[in-house]
Amino acid sequence: MVRRLSALICLAVLQLSPVTAPAHPGDAAIDPYQIEYAADADSGNLRTQYQDSPLPGLAAAAGTFILLMMILVMVNRHLHEQRALLRQSEYRYRSVVDALSEGVVLLDRDGRITTSNPAAERILGLSAGMLSGISVTDPDWNAVHDDGRPYRGEEMPGLVTLRTAQPLREVEMGLRRTTGEVTWLLVNTQPLFQCGEDTPHATVVSFTDITDRRRSETALRERENRLSTLVSSMRELLFVLDEEGRYLDYHAPDKHDLLVPPERFLGQHFSSSLPAEVAQVIQEAIDRVRATGQPSRCDYRLDLPGAGTRDFSADIVPLVRHQGHPSGFLGVVRDVTEERRMEQQLRIAATAFEAMEGMFVTDRHGVILQVNTAFTRITGYSAEDAVGRNPNLLRSGLHDDAFYRQIWDSIGQHGSWQGEIWNRRKDGSLYPQELLITAVKDRHAQVTHYVATLRDITQRVANREALLEAKNQAEAANRAKSEFLASMSHELRTPLNAILGFAQLLDIDDSRPDEDQDNIRQIHKAGRHLLTIINDLIDLARIDTGQLTLSIEAVPLGSVLKESLEFVSGLATERRVRIHLPADLREEMLVKADYTRLRQALINLLSNAVKYNHPQGWVHVTLEHPDAWMIRVCVTDSGPGIPAHKQERLFVPFDRLGIECKHVEGTGIGLIITRRLVEAMAGRIGFSSREGEGSTFWLDLPLADAGSQPSLLPLPDTQPSGIPAGPAETTPHSDGDRGPVTTDHVTVLYVEDNPASRRLMERVLGHHDRFALMLAEDAETGIALARRQPPAIVLMDINLPGMTGYEALEALKSWPETAHIPVVAISANAMKGDQERGRQAGFAHYLTKPLDIPKLMEVLEQLTSGSS
Repeated sequence: MVRRLSALICLAVLQLSPVTAPAHPGDAAIDPYQIEYAADADSGNLRTQYQDSPLPGLAAAAGTFILLMMILVMVNRHLHEQRALLRQSEYRYRSVVDALSEGVVLLDRDGRITTSNPAAERILGLSAGMLSGISVTDPDWNAVHDDGRPYRGEEMPGLVTLRTAQPLREVEMGLRRTTGEVTWLLVNTQPLFQCGEDTPHATVVSFTDITDRRRSETALRERENRLSTLVSSMRELLFVLDEEGRYLDYHAPDKHDLLVPPERFLGQHFSSSLPAEVAQVIQEAIDRVRATGQPSRCDYRLDLPGAGTRDFSADIVPLVRHQGHPSGFLGVVRDVTEERRMEQQLRIAATAFEAMEGMFVTDRHGVILQVNTAFTRITGYSAEDAVGRNPNLLRSGLHDDAFYRQIWDSIGQHGSWQGEIWNRRKDGSLYPQELLITAVKDRHAQVTHYVATLRDITQRVANREALLEAKNQAEAANRAKSEFLASMSHELRTPLNAILGFAQLLDIDDSRPDEDQDNIRQIHKAGRHLLTIINDLIDLARIDTGQLTLSIEAVPLGSVLKESLEFVSGLATERRVRIHLPADLREEMLVKADYTRLRQALINLLSNAVKYNHPQGWVHVTLEHPDAWMIRVCVTDSGPGIPAHKQERLFVPFDRLGIECKHVEGTGIGLIITRRLVEAMAGRIGFSSREGEGSTFWLDLPLADAGSQPSLLPLPDTQPSGIPAGPAETTPHSDGDRGPVTTDHVTVLYVEDNPASRRLMERVLGHHDRFALMLAEDAETGIALARRQPPAIVLMDINLPGMTGYEALEALKSWPETAHIPVVAISANAMKGDQERGRQAGFAHYLTKPLDIPKLMEVLEQLTSGSS
């Protein structure tokens, strides 16, 4: 058609143009007026015919007109055809758009809707007439973003595309209805351009209603969140395995529950991270799942770092099945260690319920629910007799209601009651029983049951009554023994005092014949021996009855050894036995002991080594360290030794092993006294002996800490006073003998049983002419001395033999002549509260050992300022 119109237009142009001479001579034979033009209506091509025309001008004009008409006809026909095609194409496109489930609207340049399809009308709930001309910026749309924010006009997708000339894809937008519901749309936009323009003249907006999809997605997310929360709250371990047994995923409440870190097992076969025996157990469970399609359970045990051996139970569950085979496995693993322990405890409890002790269980109202066989054996009531009844059926009638109220009050406050109670058997006989009632509570602390355990203690009560009777008899015997000892000590010491006193007076007279002098010495010797026996017997009795008091403090071992050696030196000279002390013996070596009792023990060992030795024999004293906290004093002699068959009788009281026939003085209780004294001072004693080779006796003593040493000053050598306590000393101290105490000095009375401490005080105050010192070895002597010659100050040890320092203070305060005297405590008791207790008791000051000498002098100056 186009080609036809082009040919006709060209022909019309030629027809209207003037005729010119031909370009070639050969063309002159052609007469333009003899050419006939005709158009083939079928093909549209022009035909030429040469003919003679009498009216060449008219014919040319008519031909031109006809040609133009033909052009108009053809153009009109072409326009009609194009319109028909356009209408047909528009119809097809409109049919397609109307058939779409997606809503489609066309926006003009101003963002107004010009066209819409039925889906758009359905989705938006508006008719085509209502949509036509509405602007997308109209606030009635109530458009909101995905997060709920409202759309501003310029943010509407269609306007964005008009402004940017860029399409938008899958924009989620909500339209809030008047009912409050939101219709969610998935919007796409496409700009439309006219030829040659860069700015779109319209925009196609397509959208899909995704409200249901969003609801489904929201429901799915909520379900996933619920599942995630459920899984997160599970205490079990979860493992997802593929069909081959490789780890795909896991859940662990605590990463420490995993045997290895996740990065080491994810993607790996489960056997690579488990011990072989455990992997075998799990593989067998997986094989059972494959074979049956049903879940399978397996149990195993693992050693976890830091948690020890733990028991686990794993449930293997098949996942999605394809053609009868699972596509994977879910492993649910639980730590059942506590369950296994609880099961074991329940088995033990079930076994214990049928043990020898009677048991019964009641509900919270006290109705018996269950009894064991021991209950029947003890009470005589069978299960049929007791179940369903109240435990009151066991009441004996010996206890009043207050007793039972006390039981239930204790259960209410503490959850249990235990004690002794008298009950009645089925046959009516009464018996004592030990009863334990325990309340069982639920997790809300409400009592649900009571469990009672009972035991027949008839024999125990009988034994206790017999023991109580024996105890009363023993206490009566001890009181009688103590009274006898006190009486014997008084009755024997009184005549001995006269015997020894007069013997000393007679011995002073040198004019008597030698025979008389020898007889007097024998009387004195026998009296001293008798006094030693009395003292030993009293000491043994005091030890046996627990009446012996000790003052444990830091004692210089060297001083005690030297004093003990001086005490037995006369006996050693008489028996011609040499005694050797260790060359490295130091004064500052301190042990924890009672000074007097340690000296008594050493004298006993040394005197035995001398008495039971050969003439011209020897005794060696050596020191050893059995460990870092003890020192051992060894006394070795060159005597005949002790036969092996007699050694087990060595510490039997009064057994002298036959030595009594050899005229060697002794009582047979010295070693047992020594042993008990050493053990009372936290020491040890032992011996070794071979017949014909001599014996070694040793005692171990604990070393004193440096902080408990009374002094490191060297102590002067003095004559020992012997084992028995001597009279109180009243001595003014400075250089030489000053005579009795005068009023020119401040008199200080020091009551102390430790000789080393007394000598230390003598040295300290001896450097001060202002002070005169009086000494007493015990509280009784000190009190008597203070009343007879009141001092300006009393220094009082706390741990004294007999009356303590506290008791002595109370006695001094009770006498008018001594009540005003300030008393200063000096004690090795330096524990928390000791000083406060001393001040509350009435001591003017409380000084602790080792003495702080400047502090002591400060206290003395403070208490005596202006008194001299």
